[in-house]
Amino acid sequence: MTRYLLVLMTLLTSAIMVLPTFAQDAPACEIDVTSTVTLLLEAQAAGARGDSDAALAQIADARAALNAITAACGEAGIQAALLLEGVYAAPNGTFAFNYPEGWVDGNFLDATTGGQISLGSSPNAMAQMTTAAPQFEPGEQGLTVAFLPLSGIPFEGRAAANAGEAIVALLGNMPEGYTIGEVQGSTLDDRLPVNVVTFSGEDFSGYLLTFDYGDGVVIVAGGADGAGAEAIRELVEAVALSVR
Repeated sequence: MTRYLLVLMTLLTSAIMVLPTFAQDAPACEIDVTSTVTLLLEAQAAGARGDSDAALAQIADARAALNAITAACGEAGIQAALLLEGVYAAPNGTFAFNYPEGWVDGNFLDATTGGQISLGSSPNAMAQMTTAAPQFEPGEQGLTVAFLPLSGIPFEGRAAANAGEAIVALLGNMPEGYTIGEVQGSTLDDRLPVNVVTFSGEDFSGYLLTFDYGDGVVIVAGGADGAGAEAIRELVEAVALSVR
């Protein structure tokens, strides 16, 4: 029964995160989860009596009902909050973060006191994050997340002193032909000071973010097809806020 309670709690939590609190103001975005709650209660009852098939079927129906509401609100111009239900933990224990569930992760590059991992919404997207001229299919997104000691990032003949210098050093190693914006300072969620910059190539849009973390720097870079600039910015910033 505990297993089903955990699933139900996850679904209910997801429902709260997915449905915008202002959705009721839009006539075409009607929020009524009465039937979903009924389905979840029936699933819990089925799980308690040992009927796994029935419980899972009810949970699937509840998830479909929530997805239908989210889709209807999206058509009304109200987008759901970004959900990062996947968890990646570096094998050497140096950092962890959340990312979209179902993404593909590559090989972890161990730096002893840190490391780097690339992920993507598909195997191709993940692979493109390791190339100099990414070619994403429409809708694909990729991420590279790293935690590196500042002592290992050269900057003007010495080690970088902070994340601001680190991002400048990283930009200096960008491949030729990239269009690179101006580095900006920002604060995410009123609590995380970051340095951000946009970059792009012929067929892709990218977003790079750094912030100080202990005696090192966290680097989050995202890439997408040319039409996905805003979406990849939102994803990179959400992932950055989840780093621990």
